Amino acid sequence: WDGLPSNAADLFHSCRQLTQVPFGLQKLLLFPIQTSSHRRLMIDSSPVDSSRIQALGLHPSTRICLTTLPSTDDTLLTNQEWSDFVRLRVGSSFAGVPVDGKCVLCNAAMSSEVTAHPFCCPKLRRLGVTDRHNLVARTFAAAARRCGVSVSLEPSPFLPDSHKKPDAGFTHVGSAFYTDFTFPHLHAPSRIHAGSRGLPLSEFQVLESAASSKRSKYVDLCAKIDAFFLPAVISTFGSFSQDFQALIDKIAEVADAEQRMSLKTARFMLSSVTA
Repeated sequence: WDGLPSNAADLFHSCRQLTQVPFGLQKLLLFPIQTSSHRRLMIDSSPVDSSRIQALGLHPSTRICLTTLPSTDDTLLTNQEWSDFVRLRVGSSFAGVPVDGKCVLCNAAMSSEVTAHPFCCPKLRRLGVTDRHNLVARTFAAAARRCGVSVSLEPSPFLPDSHKKPDAGFTHVGSAFYTDFTFPHLHAPSRIHAGSRGLPLSEFQVLESAASSKRSKYVDLCAKIDAFFLPAVISTFGSFSQDFQALIDKIAEVADAEQRMSLKTARFMLSSVTA
């Protein structure tokens, strides 16, 4: 803001004198207005609506599937699937699902937070939720192997004196690191009502909270075998934690060093499991 007039009249007068509009001027002028409007909207909205507003402002990578043309039949979304994704993203109810009804599986009451329930329903934790978890873990492991890293899923035995077992272990030239996957949902009731001043937790807070929980469970165990632990925290919208990005970078560096593929290509391939 250095050099810009402090009041609106002088600002517009100075802009009229410009013979050429500086690059990025509009973005510079609109940013504080957008920030102020967003902050006011968040404060004035209910926790549920605030969570929906946050979901619309996530990293652009989390909405690639809505804006990218499909390259194969496997990546083609039907009209219903596209509609369901948009409804999920904005926290809207699904067509045919009663907003003030009960879950047909667990009989829990569903309110305006209905879109979070499929990710939290206790009757799905060993069905669809587990299937998604295992599918992502296997897909990421396959991508890591293409980068030249040895991968073991649910390595057993991990430690003889512990029943805990991470989802995957990676080894390359004497270096070992492990990960465990988790998929927090940003619209979950436990996160909508957990922030300060009644606001929902931010995307970063949700991801970091889940990562911290995983680290407390596995970091010390991995240290006993001189290995690193990097949790794989991926939100249900596709954004992921800093630790997972660090894991992607480590594996991509192996692919680049062994000339299997470029660093950029390896990162893109490994990151695509979040789509």
